[in-house]
Formats: sequence, structure tokens, C-alpha cells
Amino acid sequence: MASQNGPKETKYPKRNFEIKLANVGNIDNSLSFFDLTRAIGDGRTSGNIIGWALTRDALQSVTDDSGTETTNRGSSESPTNWNKLRIGDSKGHVRLFINETEVADHTTTPRDFPFYLNFFGDTEAPGATTTGLGIIRCWTEDIAR
Repeated sequence: MASQNGPKETKYPKRNFEIKLANVGNIDNSLSFFDLTRAIGDGRTSGNIIGWALTRDALQSVTDDSGTETTNRGSSESPTNWNKLRIGDSKGHVRLFINETEVADHTTTPRDFPFYLNFFGDTEAPGATTTGLGIIRCWTEDIAR
């Protein structure tokens, strides 16, 4: 709900989660994706996504609005360690954080539609990989400024 002072501050649910990936070399960087997708089973190549992917086995933030994609360069944080990933939005921006440090500020903000919390990890090499998930928190805020 908008207030007299301007538009609603948030558009998507706030969320953070902890993730640790084992055998990162076995994960298919072109398909794997972790966070919000438009449909169950969507992966990295799907449009209308907000979250985290891998590039050269490093965490990378991704937003995609019907094919208009924004990414940041890979993070220096090791995906084999526990990392706290957080995403929030405000006034046309999607802000992405790793371990409480902002790593990206994207202005590509997908339209309003139902989102699914989706952790899709595919393998590209013989052998298994494990996605460890810690605490997952998801909440909404309706803050007008």
C-alpha cells in the first residue's frame, strides 16, 4: 500500500539463507541456481529469476526480467564455506549481500508474479555434489517512505 510519501518500499519477500556447496567442480555453472524462480524446476537459464548462480565455481548474483539479465562478477567468498546470502529490494533496486556485505545493486527488477523458493543444483562431471542449507528465513515488509 502506497503512502502519501511515495511508493511502497518493498516488492519481493525479504529472505536470507545459509548455503555450503561440496564438490563445487562437479556443479554445472550454466544451469544451477539458488533462490526465487517463476516456476517450480526453473534453473539458471530461465527468465524472471532473482538470486544466486555460479560462475567459474564462484557465487554470482543474478536478476533477470524476461531476458534482460543483470549479474555481478563472481564473489571472492568460497562456496565451499558456509555463506549467508541475503536479498532485499527497495524503490526499483534489488540489493544482494554475502555475509552481510553488499555485493550488488541491480536495477533489473522482475515484474510482480508468484515466486518459488528454488534450490536447483545440476552436475556436469561424474560424481556427486551436495548442497548444504542452513537456516532459511523469508519475510515480508510493507514499509512506505
